[in-house]
Amino acid sequence: MKRTNNIQLAGASGRPFLLDLIYRADGNSKPVVIFAHGFKGFKDWGHWHLIGERFAEAGFVFIKFNFSHNGTTLAKPDEFDDLEAFGQNNYSRELTDLQAVLTWLHRGDSQLPAKEADLNRIHLIGHSRGGPIVLLQALDDERIRSVATWASVASLAYAWKDQQMITDWEENGVYHVVNGRTGQEMPIYYQMYQDYMARREVYDLSQRLPQLRQPALFVHGTQDP
Repeated sequence: MKRTNNIQLAGASGRPFLLDLIYRADGNSKPVVIFAHGFKGFKDWGHWHLIGERFAEAGFVFIKFNFSHNGTTLAKPDEFDDLEAFGQNNYSRELTDLQAVLTWLHRGDSQLPAKEADLNRIHLIGHSRGGPIVLLQALDDERIRSVATWASVASLAYAWKDQQMITDWEENGVYHVVNGRTGQEMPIYYQMYQDYMARREVYDLSQRLPQLRQPALFVHGTQDP
């Protein structure tokens, strides 16, 4: 099995991020799976490496990456070491990062020989908040052959349904969420809501999903609230 970890790419606002690549180097052209993590997620969390190995064993090129503003850094890709960057994340930036991965893939980088990857068979998987991100990319990108979501949120407006919360957020400029795993209080700046409102028609999956041309698979656990 061929594994190349922590390939560095330039993402949103020029901020670098890391990408992992795993595949069976057999000289055969293989379909490509790109995996996008969710909120408070990162490419090295939990069992994602095992999932990557399983896809590679099944005959796919598997790519997983950190969104550039997910709070990790190049030196610490599995820790939330930059909470300022986390607070400055938004959906436009995550889409920019995913597009950077696709650009890298089509650039013919030597780390993935052209004979190993079939770029006419690119598939996206998004976990949790990564679900809407991969759906939005597929809606606007004919290169994507299929898309799957795992325990996806149903809307990118899922976190701000209370008008008083939005009013307080604008007044304070920030609100915090607690990371249940690390105990960190993680900031989310009001710019995220501004990004959503500026592109709310683009982000409205309830209106746009009927336009999806590619096959889609939506997976949820029965015990998942």
